[in-house]
Amino acid sequence: MNRKYFAIIIIFSLVILYSGCMKKPNAPSGYVTFDLDLKFHERAPQSKNSNTVNVPNLGKTNKIIEDQVLMLPFESGFGDTAYDKSIYENNALLVNVQWITFGTNKAIVISESNSYARVNSNPVLNGTHGIKMAAKVYMFESLLRQDRIVIDKHDVTGGYTLGVGQDGRPFFRIRQNLQTTEVISDSILQNNKWYTIRAGFSPNPAVLSVYEKTDTTGVTGYLPVTYNPLLIGAENNLAGSHINNFNGLIDSVSIRTTVEYEDFDFIRVAIIDGNQLINKDSLRTIDVANIGEFFYRFDFWRHYRSDLDSVLYGHIGDKPPTWTGLRGVWDEYFKVLSEQNLILKGGYAEGTLNGVVGLNLLTVAALRNGYVLYYGEGFVLGVKDINTKAHIDLYSPEY
Repeated sequence: MNRKYFAIIIIFSLVILYSGCMKKPNAPSGYVTFDLDLKFHERAPQSKNSNTVNVPNLGKTNKIIEDQVLMLPFESGFGDTAYDKSIYENNALLVNVQWITFGTNKAIVISESNSYARVNSNPVLNGTHGIKMAAKVYMFESLLRQDRIVIDKHDVTGGYTLGVGQDGRPFFRIRQNLQTTEVISDSILQNNKWYTIRAGFSPNPAVLSVYEKTDTTGVTGYLPVTYNPLLIGAENNLAGSHINNFNGLIDSVSIRTTVEYEDFDFIRVAIIDGNQLINKDSLRTIDVANIGEFFYRFDFWRHYRSDLDSVLYGHIGDKPPTWTGLRGVWDEYFKVLSEQNLILKGGYAEGTLNGVVGLNLLTVAALRNGYVLYYGEGFVLGVKDINTKAHIDLYSPEY
């Protein structure tokens, strides 16, 4: 399997099935159910005895799905950070940027010099296999004759830029193989008026579009991986500074890309009754988000984590741990209520999880050929007749 994109964050979402369709129901009367949001953090496994990378053969190639990787509504109205509403947490650092409330909208003000928002260089923002973006913009009057950049992510290897030209026409540039392909809209945007600009690139079929215009000429292949951060309201000039600041208001920046995910056999989940671990009355005073720190004060929890780590990280050679090994640890410490496989369909793990009222410990693994390639666990409070969302971070054991 090609492990080119080690830093990609891979997302699976569990969708509860109801009446044969992809519809999330309320919890059946008298039951506790969970809806999982699984975040997979990929990292390159290093050999314990050398600097080489040992990669297990997954037997299948990666598949591609489309996902929302950036959603900045610019709604907080204060501070130097704009928070990403997508699951990728691509928050933006605001540099010499002002907040403004304009009518019913909150937005950021990009001035004509040294003003921009810097997101980061998260690989999912590369749009290697395709990208779609949109931004709501409002241009001020300007005496400068220059392009006005809305979104930019490029370096010497290539990338993309969305902006408005000196003549008021939106444009979208794709840089690849030391060549630049550009589509320019036929529409002319006026100052002091809100517009929503949309742009996109798709390598198969080859399509390049901006605002109200689509072009299919001169575009082949994929977007290259770029390492400069994504900028909003300015452009990287490859010399360490930022140029062509937007000079206006920018709101509601959205980016969707097609990303790679691992083609696992299935996701396996075990649900453990956590009510035996603490007094039920203390649930009112415990912060579930930090419950791991609470348990760490107890010897049994430290022993459990030690035994679990020995299975996850103490295996011989380059073989990942097994689910059977993990189950052996749980049976020594807990009462396992249930375990089941969640099948994968188009990048989503499907199934219904049933737990108990009160504290549940959810343990989750992505399996291939019986081996655990990713593992994570988390606590969640189950409420009778309520479907509760549980967020679990999964990591690849270092083998």
